[in-house]
Amino acid sequence: MTELASVEPASGTPRPFALRPAVVLVAALTTVLLVTRWGSSVAGTSGVLGAAGIAGFADVHAAVLSAATLAGTGSFSMHTTLQAAGLALLANTTSKVILAFAVCGRAFGTRFTLLLAVPFVVTSTVLLLTLNASHKDAGDAQMQRMAT
Repeated sequence: MTELASVEPASGTPRPFALRPAVVLVAALTTVLLVTRWGSSVAGTSGVLGAAGIAGFADVHAAVLSAATLAGTGSFSMHTTLQAAGLALLANTTSKVILAFAVCGRAFGTRFTLLLAVPFVVTSTVLLLTLNASHKDAGDAQMQRMAT
């Protein structure tokens, strides 16, 4: 019969459900939510997009969660939420590529960049198209208001 004690982690091995990582995650999520809400109140949609892009460098999950939370309160549209998620994803991918070069060297960094190039280009293209469409829609709405 096997001993159950052999399943225990070795001393010094971090536990998967330790309190410290959970507290750090909660602090990151709360900080990003507060910054995004502040960005929304100061600069509207541009503030949300800017905050999501900046927060995405550190953690894409916190940026997307904060944008979705604000969208759930009716603060801004789902369209803006998707744009914020795209910006956060691009910022996070960029930070990972930078870290790959800095920590693992040029050979790994180059391979890693090539691996992420297609998703990055596709996400960038879709994001640019949606941003251009939203600016066009806003301009059309403004022209319509001016005509009446």
